[in-house]
Amino acid sequence: MSATVKGAKSRSGCSTCKKRRVKCDEAKPSCRNCAHKNLKCPGYETRWKWSTKHERQSCLQIQRAPVFSKHRGESFNSNATPEASTLPRSHQRERAGTAFINQIKHAQPITEELDIGSPGQNDTFSSESEQALSNEEWDAVLSLSLRASTPPILCMSDAPATPGQASLTKCQRLWHSPDIILSNTQVQVDFFMQKICKALTSFDSKYNLFRTLATSRTTESLLFFSLFRYITAAFLNSSTLDAASALVVQNAQTEILHRLHNEVARLNRPTTTNIEDVLMAIIMYGLTTNWDGSNSPSIIHYNAAVRLYLHTYRNGMPVPRQKGYQEFFFNSLAYWWMGLSFITDTGQECLLQLPIPETRIGNDDETASPAKRIPHPLAGVSPESQRLLGSVGSLVYGQRLRCRKRSFPSMNQLRVEYDALQEAQSLEEEALSLKLPKADDFVDISDIDTPIQDLINTAEVYRLAALVLLYRAFPDLLNSRLRLGEDEYAAGQSTKERRLLWVTALAIHALDILCQNAERSGTRSIEQILLIIIGGELEKRTYSQPFDPTEESDSSIPAPLMTRWGPPSPLTISSFDHFTVLHDLSGRDSPRSVTDTPFCHPSGSDRIAGARRTLLKRLQSIREILPYRSLEIVQELVLKTWDISDNDDPEVFWMDIMIENGWKFLLV
Repeated sequence: MSATVKGAKSRSGCSTCKKRRVKCDEAKPSCRNCAHKNLKCPGYETRWKWSTKHERQSCLQIQRAPVFSKHRGESFNSNATPEASTLPRSHQRERAGTAFINQIKHAQPITEELDIGSPGQNDTFSSESEQALSNEEWDAVLSLSLRASTPPILCMSDAPATPGQASLTKCQRLWHSPDIILSNTQVQVDFFMQKICKALTSFDSKYNLFRTLATSRTTESLLFFSLFRYITAAFLNSSTLDAASALVVQNAQTEILHRLHNEVARLNRPTTTNIEDVLMAIIMYGLTTNWDGSNSPSIIHYNAAVRLYLHTYRNGMPVPRQKGYQEFFFNSLAYWWMGLSFITDTGQECLLQLPIPETRIGNDDETASPAKRIPHPLAGVSPESQRLLGSVGSLVYGQRLRCRKRSFPSMNQLRVEYDALQEAQSLEEEALSLKLPKADDFVDISDIDTPIQDLINTAEVYRLAALVLLYRAFPDLLNSRLRLGEDEYAAGQSTKERRLLWVTALAIHALDILCQNAERSGTRSIEQILLIIIGGELEKRTYSQPFDPTEESDSSIPAPLMTRWGPPSPLTISSFDHFTVLHDLSGRDSPRSVTDTPFCHPSGSDRIAGARRTLLKRLQSIREILPYRSLEIVQELVLKTWDISDNDDPEVFWMDIMIENGWKFLLV
């Protein structure tokens, strides 16, 4: 009988478990022992050397090359390619390569048994394809997309949590690796429809066109099969860390780009179904390119989609309108444009404006007897509110860029700022007059997790978020609306302090409305930009001169009554109530009820802390269904804004932090 080993020695695992001589389960990001003991897990050493002896070769023979991450603003030497066995694990994950950009220019189109058409169509580029590819616009779209696209590899943030703030725990995934799921066609299709389609859209039912396309077009179109294959691989790779999975995503991305290349080359054929397939593929591909959090937003894909939309629906193309695809595509482009407007410098980059929407998109007989509407999977019940927020985001982003570049004032700069203020006033009027639809106007979408009221609440928060941005970036708008300079009730506070307090109260009001949606509501997938805007205003505002009710003042309110009420409200009753009642902001959780307790006092400070916890919990619920690297950057942005506002600059603006850190990922 062999002797029992009293102390098991750990030959693998983290160094902490080795020192403690305990077995390490090597879980990521920290092992179970370290997590149980509240210890910092130092990670694991590389035990195996990467071998390419038994590697599955793709039909394109793409070579492995280093990938350089751009979203951190780091500069690497392109000639330095150390061996994988000598690199840290975090660097090994980035070695899954972008050198395929050069090979892809000379790669042959992919041919598979599932391909359709004659055999000669996909062996080499036909003469028709070469003629279509001579178009400079499409050549630029495809070549630049290859240069800008990188495999969506998840890079775990090594930055410590912001002091004093709760940090989000990383969700542990039980999904299989991408190569296992993608090796079976049926498993891939089932996973896309059951998991991904539900996670990416605001509701999931038979009225979801993304699900309808996934069901019908996957088995009929190789373009859609390759598209869903890439989206599935990118989605799964967001929660895995090995280079093999990144290579699978790279191959899937190369495949969809080649198929899209071939389909674009055939657009001169009079096949409207093919045009709609290509437009849908460009939209879905473009919305997924920033899942890795890289600073390469899909602006070029968006511009291509807009041009194709105009070519299809505005140039007399014989498109059957009863399908309802025109409205679906337009609202999808509006949602995409909204996300890009927050990160695009329109003075330096070309971002095509959305076409002017038609008063009614649909059949002519629909105007006589209007039927109930169907919500859009991304735009919800009010695409107008998303377009409004996008216009505000573009205006504010341009203003913040100009503020960073301004050295000395000039007449031209003053004229530009005056024009921006005029545009801000117009957008404010549009936001205040925007009327949201009623629940009775829509069909029952048959989604138990997402009732129609959830979509209406989200649309209302989009409207409020636009107002929050306008009032923060253009102070004169709110000063004139609330007549802050004329109030005598809060004489101990400056106009700026009272205005910022009101903006914070409006942000909390918007958060309260958003939290009326259940944690499992499908609207989580379209709440990312809203949480950024709201979280940027959850700052602990303070008074520079606390008001003393015993001091002599010209106020008409008696001192004993003021003493009984406690510290004064940041806003006067008259100006606030007139504005909030006039514009339907005076509900149970209105900003007035929030500002009744000033944030500089303990109870108000607790309200801010509670709102922050609520927002982080809401953000955590999004990460449970969307394992994006960009959501980790969103968390870092929100926590960094709070840290700076609490310790350094109480007036810090979250968009300035984004610009300073060079973050330009898609905010949807």
